[in-house]
Amino acid sequence: MNITQKTGKCFCYYEPKGEHGLEGYDLNKYYIYKLLKNKDKKPQKWFRIYHTKNGYCETCGFYIFKKYFKIVNL
Repeated sequence: MNITQKTGKCFCYYEPKGEHGLEGYDLNKYYIYKLLKNKDKKPQKWFRIYHTKNGYCETCGFYIFKKYFKIVNL
């Protein structure tokens, strides 16, 4: 597999409330994300958004991520 990843912080500006399988994210909170890219498969870009430091995360596509989260540089 040809997977690359980028890690950073994101800000939840629109609470998902279970939409698209995204649960447990609170409005106006910061979360760690990983952007994964795979040139060999579709979809080529997807995000993992981590709830806590214990490693639990949810996964969504690029456009769903942009609906609820904004990438920030802190």
